[in-house]
Amino acid sequence: MTSGPVDGAYLAAGLRRLLPQGVAVVASAGEIDDGPLFAVEASAVREACAARRAEFATGRALARRAMGDLGHPPAPVPVGRGREPVWPVGLAGSISHSAGWFVAAVAERRGCWALGIDVESCARLSADALAALRRFVLSAEERRSIGTDRWAALEIFSAKEAAFKALSPYAEHSFSLGAFRAVARTPGQLALRLTRPLGGRLPAGTAVPVRLHRGCGIVLAAAFLSRPPRTGDRPEGRDDAWH
Repeated sequence: MTSGPVDGAYLAAGLRRLLPQGVAVVASAGEIDDGPLFAVEASAVREACAARRAEFATGRALARRAMGDLGHPPAPVPVGRGREPVWPVGLAGSISHSAGWFVAAVAERRGCWALGIDVESCARLSADALAALRRFVLSAEERRSIGTDRWAALEIFSAKEAAFKALSPYAEHSFSLGAFRAVARTPGQLALRLTRPLGGRLPAGTAVPVRLHRGCGIVLAAAFLSRPPRTGDRPEGRDDAWH
């Protein structure tokens, strides 16, 4: 998947390659309208601008289509205290959008402890945005390791976004993308570690593997954990493989 138009089918196929079988993935290369939001959802964006409300509605519409692919009826996905999606009982999921592209993934909770996805545009990444990303998201070690490679910078950012979404439901306090450090890489995968504890189930050093795809000006990232991480879990590769 390195050439061809970026449409919903391309995005969905790319993410499916990064996730286990049984995870429902739906994507769109533009906003969609599946009807009104549930009241609990609409209240979360009542004060938002029209563009943000349309983005929010598209993400929720895709999430409900993914629920349907798993045999579940449409259900609300309200917003939690940290602005994260709150999924129906028995389901785990994640939503992402960038540059007019929208993706959603939903899995049965019994086989998925944590799920996070991300889509980013490299082609539309401005010089100012890249500079801010490098300054505020990448560590000094990560910046040294990748030099001026904008694709590598965006992959690290996207991987951290996916990991952030996956772990947010279990964090006992607020945290940022700076809580993750890239420690190992293999083709199509970046392993992250937590640099600080986020709670009892997420001690410092917790390993989070993230699978990646890049092509046609986009980066796709997916973090999937079938079980809670255990102390001593190691990412694929070696902790010194980043250098």
